Amino acid sequence: MARGGMWHVLVLVYTIFRIRMNTAQIFIGDTNTPGILYASLPEPRDDTNIMDTLFNLIPLPENSGIDGIDYDPVNEMVYWNDFSGSQISRIQLDGTNQEVIISTSSPHSIALDLVNGKIYWTMYNDKAISRANLDGSSVEELFKYTSFAQPTSILVDPVSGFLLWSTRLVNQVVKATLNATNEEVVRPIYAEGMFNEECADDTTRLFYYTEKTKLGVTNLDGSGNRIIKVFSEKTMGSSLSKYGSKLFWSAQSRSPSFTLTGLINEYDMKSSTLTIHNSTVTLLNGDELVISPLTTRIISHTPYNEPVTIEGCPDNIVVNIDENASNASSISWTEPGLNSWSSCPTMVFQGTGTNGGDFSLGITELSYRASDAAGNTDDCQFSVTVRRSSADETLPPTTGQPTTGQPTTGQPSGSTALVTSCSSVLLVLCITLFLIVFK
Repeated sequence: MARGGMWHVLVLVYTIFRIRMNTAQIFIGDTNTPGILYASLPEPRDDTNIMDTLFNLIPLPENSGIDGIDYDPVNEMVYWNDFSGSQISRIQLDGTNQEVIISTSSPHSIALDLVNGKIYWTMYNDKAISRANLDGSSVEELFKYTSFAQPTSILVDPVSGFLLWSTRLVNQVVKATLNATNEEVVRPIYAEGMFNEECADDTTRLFYYTEKTKLGVTNLDGSGNRIIKVFSEKTMGSSLSKYGSKLFWSAQSRSPSFTLTGLINEYDMKSSTLTIHNSTVTLLNGDELVISPLTTRIISHTPYNEPVTIEGCPDNIVVNIDENASNASSISWTEPGLNSWSSCPTMVFQGTGTNGGDFSLGITELSYRASDAAGNTDDCQFSVTVRRSSADETLPPTTGQPTTGQPTTGQPSGSTALVTSCSSVLLVLCITLFLIVFK
């Protein structure tokens, strides 16, 4: 179902009167304790030092598995699925009213539809997509693969009226209606973790983690796909989340002795840097807790409504080359970034040449153009100047062409400058002055 009409009214009422706006919370499923850790993020628009916050702990029974987490902020209820235990449960944030709401085979991932009061989940071994009411009643199987496929991650967007799920072995990201009909392949990949971001122009883009090494993003029609980062070391990632300019996911690495270690990865899209957080978090009471995170989930209602801006525009670059050279090789600069809270921004490099490439003698004008889904734009301009080593560094950079007023061999520079500055109308006066100065 397309956005508009009653959907907008329904969501607006729900958002204003029920969900706490400008809040964000992080949830970690810890199999070491076991338990669910959660914390409110420091400020509505602060995506720095998230893992340094103080966490609350909801202890769970021994041997509990927490493979996927979702949260109902209205009722302050945490939902999670236990793959090995074949069940889906929920509990209040204060640790009360814990209950198993659904017993089901191999639940791999869950997603809450708070607008329609539904919970969706994938059934890994049963090759199916199912849903039920939030209390676990009215269970129904919506979709079942006839071929050998294993559904894993699942997302729901009740406003736009679609589901997204990923399958292993068949290797597809699938988009379908809320009834799991009219399915279409978004990308022919197996996404181990997914996160969908709604844009101001009523489109949606999907971030994903695939092949145990790659972060990527694509539009839901399959266009605009690009790889954000490729890592050298393979990890089994899951439960991808985005907050500001950061992407978070739990990753498990296998040691030579085949022991699995759970870690939380944080990738900063501004600086293109990966941070692997250690396995210790600090609780509200000051205690430190060693964890083995199987899933990490950030749930936020912070709006991405700042106009896009380019941060860290490169300075002008000047390179001196030898007298016999015609270009400079391997000229590079630090790529600029975008502000954290604009709606689905993109940035395009404009100009001749590439970062890290060769540049010819002269001045090359370069720029970046950024835009966001709300129609805002921003530009960043800089230049690369390549000149001879013998060039007078006090003069403006050469463009590779003779500059008007440049000294000529055998001619005093002062007289040249004076003559070229005179107009034809005052030629006689200029000649007289020339004779007086140089007599």
